[in-house]
Amino acid sequence: KEELVERLQEQEKEAEVVVNEESANLQQLQMTVQAATKAAQQAQTELKLLQTTLQLAQGNAANSQQALDGSQQQLQDKEELVEAAKSRVEELNKILRASKAELSKTKESAKKAEQAASEAKQAAGRSKRNVKRNIKIEDEES
Repeated sequence: KEELVERLQEQEKEAEVVVNEESANLQQLQMTVQAATKAAQQAQTELKLLQTTLQLAQGNAANSQQALDGSQQQLQDKEELVEAAKSRVEELNKILRASKAELSKTKESAKKAEQAASEAKQAAGRSKRNVKRNIKIEDEES
């Protein structure tokens, strides 16, 4: 019976060693599970942050595209206005050149008319003197 008790005590010691080893393994596994859970939670938090950042970036990209589209439209509008203004300047330059030419012709015509009027005045003066002379001569003869 002593031998049986010794064997049972020995088996009990071996079982306690196994229980202690398994308990240590279990504690180690629980710590690993807790660390893995914490890492998974952090990964989820980072994923949510990245998703939010992505949404914000997409919104910023859309806003930037709208601003670019608006700026391009404004640029096109300004270019059209500049072209219209250039055309108007060209048209006004043509009108100005034509007006200057017309003014020059008008001044030349006015100068000729002034000369003709002066000549007509001189001729009228001579005619008047001749008429007076002729009247005087006729008076003297009568």
